[in-house]
Amino acid sequence: MIVSSIGRCGSTKFCYDLAKQLKVPLYDEILNMDIKKPLKHLIHEMKVPEHNPKNPAFLRTIDFDKAVINNHSINFFNLQKTNIFLTRENVQDSFWSFVEITKRYFAVENPKLKGDALDSMIRQILQRELVHAQFFYEYCYVYNVQLVIPDLKFTDSKVYRERYEQFTNQIENFKEKIKLPSYLRYE
Repeated sequence: MIVSSIGRCGSTKFCYDLAKQLKVPLYDEILNMDIKKPLKHLIHEMKVPEHNPKNPAFLRTIDFDKAVINNHSINFFNLQKTNIFLTRENVQDSFWSFVEITKRYFAVENPKLKGDALDSMIRQILQRELVHAQFFYEYCYVYNVQLVIPDLKFTDSKVYRERYEQFTNQIENFKEKIKLPSYLRYE
């Protein structure tokens, strides 16, 4: 079973709980080649115990019908195979949280990167995430996909909005480019 979402929607916890409930293995972000497992374990709130290789030989061994796959690799073919589509009710909150975790990522991966150089790098990565999100939500809109909103407690995004105000225009202006189902918000 593939669960797809943009990052920072609560999918790691959702998938962990679902795999536990179904008594099947969880393969966390094995389709996302740009996520380093050990690093995610250092910066993410949810500590998923398994670490699986991300290579064709390993992927070939997985019975996708008897496992839960947490997927953020947004492309048409992955979405065509997705069983559950996940989102936050306020989509914009995902992007504020994404900026926070990206900052944590660089604090571990490249601690010398600071100031304007760090902000520039975050802007580029955020832009890529926004493009993926646009495709994800357009796909859900065009295919009339019912999105699941996990019942989770998230950090109040006001904290991130104040801390990272330099990204406000990029995140808020994205509202003009995204088409969401009526039961979701972008504020």
